Amino acid sequence: MYVRNMEIRRRDTPETTILDVAGEIDLYNADVLKQTLSNLAVEAQPRRVLVNLSGVSYVDSSGIGALISGKGALEKKGSVFGLCALAGSVRAVMQMTKLLAFFQVFDSESDAIASWSLLSA
Repeated sequence: MYVRNMEIRRRDTPETTILDVAGEIDLYNADVLKQTLSNLAVEAQPRRVLVNLSGVSYVDSSGIGALISGKGALEKKGSVFGLCALAGSVRAVMQMTKLLAFFQVFDSESDAIASWSLLSA
């Protein structure tokens, strides 16, 4: 799905739904990400949701709000929520706002899946 400078692609594995986000997450499109995450919570299917931010070049407070909201909605339904591959300014924003400790953050998609697999073993 492409909407104003942001693209979201969904991939599903038996245990994890992965959202590949690319572009900019800002005031003009953060609601789309928020709604996508809310829809996953309604599905009540994915036990794990990983948002891969490797393709994101910019995130503002609206984007952060969408991620926080999505995390809350998914965890309320019993899902595990994480972010991976934060680069450059995205990592800097998360670090400045102290959100690296709030979210489960992984260096890569494979690190997240390996870590979560240990939890379910």
